Amino acid sequence: MRPLLKLNPYLAKYRWHLMLGTVFIVLSNLFAVYAPQVVREAIDLIAQGIGQMGLPANERVLPVPHTLQLWVGWTGIDRPTS
Repeated sequence: MRPLLKLNPYLAKYRWHLMLGTVFIVLSNLFAVYAPQVVREAIDLIAQGIGQMGLPANERVLPVPHTLQLWVGWTGIDRPTS
């Protein structure tokens, strides 16, 4: 481990770059886990809608999952156009 001590000046010099890189790696991993969950919930919602096609319009209810509501709210899709 002693030869690695020579790297300390370089690590200190680029400390912020290393921290920023670590943050981006963590965010990338979080989105890699989060995106498939959103797709699963969207597909389940479509399947529920197809299953309710035979019902009268006033009896159709599609509860949007919380994760999907967060995604739609974050993207701004739910905002009315003017």
